[in-house]
Amino acid sequence: MKILVLSDWHLDAKDALGWFGWEEDAFLARLEEVVTHYQPDKIILNGDVFELYRYRKSDIAQAYPGIFRFFQRHSVIFIRGNHDSISHTGLDFYEIHHGERKILILHGHQADFLNGNSVMRALVSLGMKILRLLSYNEWVRQRYLDIYSRIDTKPLDYRRQNDFKYLFYAMKLLDRHYDAVIMGHTHQQEDIVFYHRGKKKYYLNSGTCTRGRFQAIIVDIENWEYILLNR
Repeated sequence: MKILVLSDWHLDAKDALGWFGWEEDAFLARLEEVVTHYQPDKIILNGDVFELYRYRKSDIAQAYPGIFRFFQRHSVIFIRGNHDSISHTGLDFYEIHHGERKILILHGHQADFLNGNSVMRALVSLGMKILRLLSYNEWVRQRYLDIYSRIDTKPLDYRRQNDFKYLFYAMKLLDRHYDAVIMGHTHQQEDIVFYHRGKKKYYLNSGTCTRGRFQAIIVDIENWEYILLNR
């Protein structure tokens, strides 16, 4: 089994506030090239695919119809990140069990202050669930967008702010009997391999596809190999 993991596209509405930085045709050509070459069994989009702090998903879909058609053709698995946590679709995390190996895939914003302990994680999770339900109401949705339009919510390269926070968080997860943890969020592609209790562990970060970058991870679970794509 092969999986393709990408994250942090921050798809926008093609306005001055957008950070995606790709022409849709060029991005799709690169994406289709990767899918054709590696033939992944699953395509997993690991959070912050949609910039929902500033835009409605319907506006994003109108701006990038070809990308949304790609989603439908390939039955993509979506994981929610912090910038698209209000999305009504998607998972909070995704696990793959293959033989004795276990892989955990999650966005990684859980390592930040508001999600740094079990109480805060529960409160934030509850708050976002309530907001997702309320956002079906157009008035609530518009107030949400109005508030965030006044806040500087541009995507950050988080790892520059704290070199070890996300690694330490991944190590805690790996201590819970996972063999590999794959995150995004930081916009910094990484692969760190170490031994824990005599067993090889992997922390991988899929990087970003903003501002014209194309970063991703291919994992061949059968042969237990991975490739970092960075073009």
